[in-house]
Amino acid sequence: MRQSVSYNFEYDLVLSNQVLEFDQALDLCPAIQDIKRELVTYGAPDATATGLAYETKNLSGLKLDRVGRCALVLALPCELEPLLGELIDQAPRLINIETQDLLVCTSVAMWSVDERANIVVDLNDMGHIADRCRPWYAKSWRPVRVPIPIIMMAGNSVALGGLVLSSDWEEDFSEQQSSAGKNWQPYQVFDERTINNAIEWAHDHGGPSPFINKLWSPGEGCTPLAYIPISFKAYSNPS
Repeated sequence: MRQSVSYNFEYDLVLSNQVLEFDQALDLCPAIQDIKRELVTYGAPDATATGLAYETKNLSGLKLDRVGRCALVLALPCELEPLLGELIDQAPRLINIETQDLLVCTSVAMWSVDERANIVVDLNDMGHIADRCRPWYAKSWRPVRVPIPIIMMAGNSVALGGLVLSSDWEEDFSEQQSSAGKNWQPYQVFDERTINNAIEWAHDHGGPSPFINKLWSPGEGCTPLAYIPISFKAYSNPS
C-alpha cells in the first residue's frame, strides 16, 4: 500500500480526549445505548468494524453538541480496545490506498498506532460529515475551520475526542482525491505483469478489498488495516 500525504488534521483542540468504560458513558449520556443499537443494525458485532454519522443534539451529556452538529462514530473490532486511547489521540493523515488487485484507488483519512493497526475512513464520508458540522453562520462558499466530534467504541470502552479541519480543507481533500477514484490509472503506475500478479494474489487471499468492515492483514509482519464504511441513515438532517 503506497501512501501519499498532503494534509494534516489539527486535533485535540476542542475536546479533552478521554476513554470511558461503556457504563460510565451511558451514565453521562443514555443516547450511547441508541448509538450501540444503530451500530448493530448496520452490522457491528465485536469482530467487525463499521461507522455512522450521528446528530450530537442527542449527545449533550457528553458535551459533543458543543463541538459540532454531527459526530463521526467508529465501532472497532474488540481486539482494538487496548488501543483506543492512542487512536483517539492520533491526528489522521490523508493517504491513497489501492485494492489488493491494484485496480481501484481510494482517498482516505487514516488513524494509525505504530505498526499495530491502521483505521481508515473514506475521504468522501469525511467530507459529508464536515459539511454537516460546518457552522450555521458560515456561507457555503466561505472557507471556515470545521470541528468534528469523534466517538470510537471497542469492547467495553468508549473513546471521546475531536479534530478541527483547517479553513482550506475542501481544497486539500480535492487535491488528495485528484489521483484516486475515477482519476486512478493503474496501468500508468504499474506494469501489466505486476497488475496480473496482484489480481491473482487477491483472488487467492480474500478478494480485492478484504479489509472492508474488518481488521485484516495480508501476512505476518504487515500492519492490520480496517476500512470503515460510514452510514448516514441515523442522521436525520442531510443538508
